[in-house]
Amino acid sequence: MLTLHTKRLRGAGFVASDAGALPVVTARGISKTARGLKLRKEKAVHPQHRASATLGPGSFAPPSSATEASGGSTRSPEVRAASDYGFSFSAGGLLFPYFLGVALQLQALGVLRPETPVAGASAGSIIAVCCKSGLSEEQLVTALLDLAQDCRTGGTRTRLKFVLRRVLDAALPPDIHERCEGRSFLAVTRLWPEFAPQTVSSFRSRREVIETLLVSCHIPYWFDGSLFTLYKDGIYFDGGITNFLPGTPTDVCHRVCCFPSQQLRALPSISLSPDTFEPWPHDMRTMLGWAFEPAPADMLVGLVEKGKRDARSWVSRNAPQILIPTAAPAATDTPLLML
Repeated sequence: MLTLHTKRLRGAGFVASDAGALPVVTARGISKTARGLKLRKEKAVHPQHRASATLGPGSFAPPSSATEASGGSTRSPEVRAASDYGFSFSAGGLLFPYFLGVALQLQALGVLRPETPVAGASAGSIIAVCCKSGLSEEQLVTALLDLAQDCRTGGTRTRLKFVLRRVLDAALPPDIHERCEGRSFLAVTRLWPEFAPQTVSSFRSRREVIETLLVSCHIPYWFDGSLFTLYKDGIYFDGGITNFLPGTPTDVCHRVCCFPSQQLRALPSISLSPDTFEPWPHDMRTMLGWAFEPAPADMLVGLVEKGKRDARSWVSRNAPQILIPTAAPAATDTPLLML
């Protein structure tokens, strides 16, 4: 018999009740999860994928040659940052329309390309797959509004899994597993046989992509009424609980959070969030409410547009270095391209 350690779930932002584990999510709870992010990732990632100290927290620098593997480097940190980068999207429930806007704008500006590695946890995993799907903006926005309307009509708690599965199955192309192979990195949490965060980036079929997304989004109890789900060789649940902002196997990982990062100071090196470039009028309580129950349709469309606007602001500050590697600037303590 499997014994579920409710103390561990409480620490992740959940409490036990007769009906199961009810989400009790607060800014403090998210910050607590985030504080353990760096340590967990260092334990889970192969040594050759760990970041060099000059590139800041959460940035991976795999050796690209025998010289780098032996401790040297054939490229300066500045050139590596400009030529080898990825994007990471945080957990966020039904706030993923903000991510969609960011991804669409980055694609339109040529910064997020088909080959660019993208990681995501929970809601972020949906974007990590959708941005590789080849679907148009109209198709993606239609799908998200369909999901939100279904949740408003029939409810979100304990049925979100079934709604999300239907929408994903209707929208994703037949070759989505080939498009995501080695390019989309989806965070999941293995509960048994050994508790550990994992990242999945290899998929044998379209069905496996969808199943992995459903595991990454499995908020205990809220998702489908169960605390966890069977997946491959074990028992799993939401990837965002242990890996709120997963990294990519690149020299630099630009991190996107759908919550206002100024209210979550424990999160490391956020590049884009709703309050990064301009004041954001909605507090954490409101954002958390929209994460668990869909916001009004006009607000969801507004989140898409907000994501686009923030992406344009970010690219305007970083695109020259990202798109055209330049000579190394004077030494600085601030990692290049990390806001």
